[in-house]
Amino acid sequence: MQTPLPEKVQEFIDTVIFPHYYRIFEDEANKEVIEKTLECIREMCEELGPGCVVNQVDNLHNMILLLLDKKAFC
Repeated sequence: MQTPLPEKVQEFIDTVIFPHYYRIFEDEANKEVIEKTLECIREMCEELGPGCVVNQVDNLHNMILLLLDKKAFC
């Protein structure tokens, strides 16, 4: 059984971590940095479970589509 993340942890992820990741996606031209950022998101999901991205699914989906369509800054 999976339990939700503590409220303060989820709030930190949503207000600090993901805004930082989105700034990287929008501003970084180096594809290796983008790759490392995606790896960090994957590792966070492995450690904390899927609940850590539950509030970010739409934004992540849009960003991944931009990357796959080669329309992102990098």
